Amino acid sequence: MLTAIGATSSVRKTSSQSPAAAAEQVAGVDAPRVDELPTGVTGEPTYLASGQVVADFTFSAAKAAQAAVAAGETLPAAPAGLDGSTFRLAAGPGLAEVWQSSSGVPALVVARVTAPTAYSDGVPFETAREYLTSLQGVPDQLAAQLAAFTSEGTLPLPVPAELATTDTAEVDGHDATVLASRDGLMTGVVWVEDGIVTGVAGSLTEDEVLDVARGLS
Repeated sequence: MLTAIGATSSVRKTSSQSPAAAAEQVAGVDAPRVDELPTGVTGEPTYLASGQVVADFTFSAAKAAQAAVAAGETLPAAPAGLDGSTFRLAAGPGLAEVWQSSSGVPALVVARVTAPTAYSDGVPFETAREYLTSLQGVPDQLAAQLAAFTSEGTLPLPVPAELATTDTAEVDGHDATVLASRDGLMTGVVWVEDGIVTGVAGSLTEDEVLDVARGLS
């Protein structure tokens, strides 16, 4: 059983609030301040904010076995304590600043969100993760997402190789991942600092997104 709670929406401000302040109130994190906009990016951003998004999943050995039989496979024995354990994946809260372009692709997006975390009320999450990712028939993308999740607030970032390339960079002393879509339309950089994920992306070059990232305050 899987349930999810949470929503993202445009920010509605009161007469005494700036859009940034309204977004910060919803998200509980500071809105990044862009030092200098890249060439071709103009105007004021639209602010989006979200509370925490939570998904709960309860593992059922009986249902897993039934699914395996239906797929013509044999389910390996589950670790002790896994059956009936409930797992919670939580992401956010967070906010984003979006500068639009005439092409419909965002010219620039700067986002800041609390890093995703995972919890369990039975076996350790890592035990369940290793078991689930070992099963035959688990989609590669789902397995990559599960493998990247931890209970310590690290950043799960599976990237389909057919869609984007990845590289590494440094942003204010922190290791960062640079992503570029293979069609050349979007480039982004993302990193984690003190349990907060910050990302910069847009229809920009790698140098441009890194300049924005390194100039944030």
